[in-house]
Amino acid sequence: MKFIEKIALIVHASDNRFVEFLACRLYCFIRIARLWMTDYLYLGQIICLKTESNKCYKCILVGMDAIALFYLRRILYENGKITLRGIYMKVIKACCYICAYVKFMFLKCIYGSKLKIGKHVTWRQGFVVLIAEGGLIEIGEDCFFNNYCSINSNQKVSIGAGSIFGENVKIYDHNHRFRDPDKKIKDQGFNNGEVLIGKHCWIGSNVTILKGANIGNNCVIGAGCIIADKIEDNTIVKMEVTYDIQKKRNI
Repeated sequence: MKFIEKIALIVHASDNRFVEFLACRLYCFIRIARLWMTDYLYLGQIICLKTESNKCYKCILVGMDAIALFYLRRILYENGKITLRGIYMKVIKACCYICAYVKFMFLKCIYGSKLKIGKHVTWRQGFVVLIAEGGLIEIGEDCFFNNYCSINSNQKVSIGAGSIFGENVKIYDHNHRFRDPDKKIKDQGFNNGEVLIGKHCWIGSNVTILKGANIGNNCVIGAGCIIADKIEDNTIVKMEVTYDIQKKRNI
């Protein structure tokens, strides 16, 4: 006899209300676990468990479990069923927030008031911040940086709230000097400026933002662009891409 059937017999045969209470509770959890394992956890299916017994308090227990699991389902489920992807994405997001907070505390210890980061800012792996003497980086609330983004400041980089950045975005508020042929480039210093990025922008993957860039609010910068000028609000910038497409010849 299956274990769950034994629990069912205890539920219906016991005269001890406490034993019956515990058995009902365990029975509910086992049934719910089995529904999880079959990958079909719907609120209606859980509520239907109450029809298996006429015990009033069991109906209440199942109803309470159903309500709790309904809210759990809203967190972990997609389209009404539990998915590994849903759990995986929640774990990834939690890890990102934890790692971002730890790194933020580390960066604050190094740079202090030179680095200002708003609430709910997070990033994935490979996020790099470099601030030279006299540099300043300001990041507004609720910004997100995908893998391998970097911000380098000798003067000032300001990013508005709600902006998101694709993978491998590079931001520099300075350029190397190279005019003097008698000096090594690395010894000629930098030309410094500012980089301003507005609110609620989407900066695509592999974008490079250079000294003098002033990107307005609600802008979209397409993948691979190089920005060093003023971009007006509500603007889409993309690279002009041309392909030479030829049919494959039989040799």
